[in-house]
Amino acid sequence: GFLGQDVLLIHDEAHLEPAFQCLIKSIEEEQKREAETGCCLPAPRLRTIALSATQRGHPDEEISLFTITPDDQEHPIVKQRIEATKRLILHPCDDENKQLVTQIAQIAWQYKTSNTAVLIFAHKVEDVEKIARELSKKLKKEKLPEQNVISLTGTMRGYERDKLVQTNEVFARFMPSSDRPSEVAPPEETVWLVCTSAGEVGINLSADHLICDLVPFERMVQRFGRVNRFGQCSDCEIHVVHPASFEKKKGKSGKISEIDQRRQKTLELLRALNGNASPAAIDKLDPTKRSEAFSPEPIILPVSDILFDAWAMTTIRGEMPGRPAVEPYLHGIAKEQEVPQCYIAWREEVRIINDDIINYYGEDLPQKLLDEYPLKPHELLSDRTDRIVKKLQKLVQKISEQGKEDVPVWFIKTDGTVERKTLQEIAEKKKDDLANCTILLPPDAGGLRNGMFDGAAEFSKDEQYDVADLWFKDNQQKTQLRRRIWDDEPPPEGMVLIRTIDTNPYAEELSEEIESPETPPTKRFWHWYVMPFESEDTTHASVEPIALAEHTDEVVKRAEDIVSKLSLPENLKQAIILAAHLHDLGKRRELWQRSIGNPNPSEPYAKPGKDASGHRWRVNWRSKYRHEFGSVLDVINSNNPYLKNFAQLDDEMKDLVLHLIAAHHGYARPYFPHDTTADPNYSQNECDKVALESICRYARLQRRYGRWGLAYLESLLRAADWAASAEGSRTAPAKTDAKAKEASS
Repeated sequence: GFLGQDVLLIHDEAHLEPAFQCLIKSIEEEQKREAETGCCLPAPRLRTIALSATQRGHPDEEISLFTITPDDQEHPIVKQRIEATKRLILHPCDDENKQLVTQIAQIAWQYKTSNTAVLIFAHKVEDVEKIARELSKKLKKEKLPEQNVISLTGTMRGYERDKLVQTNEVFARFMPSSDRPSEVAPPEETVWLVCTSAGEVGINLSADHLICDLVPFERMVQRFGRVNRFGQCSDCEIHVVHPASFEKKKGKSGKISEIDQRRQKTLELLRALNGNASPAAIDKLDPTKRSEAFSPEPIILPVSDILFDAWAMTTIRGEMPGRPAVEPYLHGIAKEQEVPQCYIAWREEVRIINDDIINYYGEDLPQKLLDEYPLKPHELLSDRTDRIVKKLQKLVQKISEQGKEDVPVWFIKTDGTVERKTLQEIAEKKKDDLANCTILLPPDAGGLRNGMFDGAAEFSKDEQYDVADLWFKDNQQKTQLRRRIWDDEPPPEGMVLIRTIDTNPYAEELSEEIESPETPPTKRFWHWYVMPFESEDTTHASVEPIALAEHTDEVVKRAEDIVSKLSLPENLKQAIILAAHLHDLGKRRELWQRSIGNPNPSEPYAKPGKDASGHRWRVNWRSKYRHEFGSVLDVINSNNPYLKNFAQLDDEMKDLVLHLIAAHHGYARPYFPHDTTADPNYSQNECDKVALESICRYARLQRRYGRWGLAYLESLLRAADWAASAEGSRTAPAKTDAKAKEASS
């Protein structure tokens, strides 16, 4: 919602994702069309800027480029950088498949006594691994430190990649002194960093020398930008190993592939530099020839208003006819066959959440857990699906040879839905069935070695598999953002409890002795905590119980504060504030109060917590009931004092208030699932009418405010609710009896 309105979106490194750039431009144009066809957009439209040092484009395109001026080029610092010494040396290679690795390693080894930082790029992961091994062997043979060679690939898990950047002494040698961790001392002798494209963008590296294979032009420029970046080296060398002839690249058709055609054109441009690869020299190359040497653009799929309508129906999580996956529209479809990627991560809950727990909490528990405790980049590694399948099969074989049972796996599809499978079932899938999906393994499955997925790697206590809790606000890792603990561990300071999982749900009720402080701790209840501002769902984000009236007052204050700072029409401001007053009426139901463990439902609370003795409230009722659906029913049918204000609204504003209430936890876009459309205070006939009207209301409001405009208005109430919940009123029950009774009257 907030990203789609009143935002300037700057797409950095836009040359990497031309399909995504086209998509956000299409959204920009669609919002313009909405405004022209009568939509009442509540905020300024989205604006976009493409940012790149190697902007993809064509000379005949009418685009406005913002670049440095001639005066800028004369600035001493700018001049030093764009005219930096970068001596380009080209090396023909007769057979890339057989000789490339050896040739690159030999050139790199020439710098062994230079005490310099040598950066190496190779397109293939396998080549990076071979080059690193070759250099390590040479170092070992001469009794030099093998750790002076490190590698960086996109197949490395984010956690290990972050550690490499933050703590590795060799990596620090390639960083500007201002960016180096203060506690890391780089070695003075020659060091080598071997990378795939993972090191081409997004990292502030500056090597003394560079050796690489030949790739399309925009990637070569990015690589060249990682050597003598600040113009402080007077003898910098760049070595490019390229095919001696592209004739051998011809296939059965008698033609070379499109990617090799681009590489061939890139080589012609490199030759035209006459040994000078400085940014200033590259900038003087023919713009048309530069553009022709870029990587082939993927097939960019056209979008339409029908697709935007389908994607806007976010309540529908699974597959839906007429609604394709978003991924091909984000990245495009490669013109030449490319093997898609797949993701791997490890979580303890994959093993702990067994059939009994699923039966008790419901089949959607894995989905809910990942919504509340989402996978973060540092947990994930990725690789080509064909390599993933081979490694999975090796892992299955290893486990079978050890006589162990099959391993549970959570399979996360591209639409975000989660399926419980076994490792054997996943390993038998075709590689295309794994494209852009995520495989979540239990730690005891093994498969991790030095941050890489390795089917031959057995479980090791020395490896950190589940790193979900190792998510920090700062690089110094002082502020942890979430943590899961058992009953025998003290609650983390400053965090709020978002979920407690009973790992033995069918056991008898705990006795008073077990609940007493003198009883030895057990590992039955698994408590999940997050920092308040990181909670995706704030229903349980409280340390102490929060009275319903108290929470509602706080949400109203937050809503008033938000809309007072926006240039919205007055009727929209009042609609949002009124929705804040009414949004949680449905929480007064006894079954909802029991669902959060309230021991006295006659005193309604908005958030659970601990009782006066310090014990956490225990859930004693489970239901599919949605409190926001109940709130809509109450607004339409009850005698709440705020309904007088609601009755005075025109039909359009009534629609908006009801929809904001219905959608403040993500439902009603366009509907409530059938099993949530029941309320103990109303007949099923009344509930069905309200459920149907919610769909019609969503359609009317989206036509009125536009897709992104309606999402923006929803987000305003959601932000007020989130802010109030994250702040967390610390209310003692006795102090709020009057307000609680007033709210329930």
